[in-house]
Amino acid sequence: MATKKPAAKKKTTAKSVKTSASKKHSTAKIPKYETLKLTKKDTPFFTTRLTSQTFYWTLISILVLILGLWIINLQYDVYNLYERLNTQQAQDLPLPVTKKQ
Repeated sequence: MATKKPAAKKKTTAKSVKTSASKKHSTAKIPKYETLKLTKKDTPFFTTRLTSQTFYWTLISILVLILGLWIINLQYDVYNLYERLNTQQAQDLPLPVTKKQ
């Protein structure tokens, strides 16, 4: 006798989306972080040590002081110029004559 084949099932659900497996990284490529290192002792605040930064800050402070003195000198020269002009103008002006009655 002939056996009946089972009827093909109809799919009523949507196709499932295939997800690609994420690429696995080998543990040799991941850098090891050393966050729990012991740190050096902090140096006291008032220690003196000559470094390159000491040289740079000294040079910058000297330049700032020189520029400040130069500006003060220019202000003094301008003040003297105005004083000479004022005294010259005062000498050139005739004195007011007051009449006695």
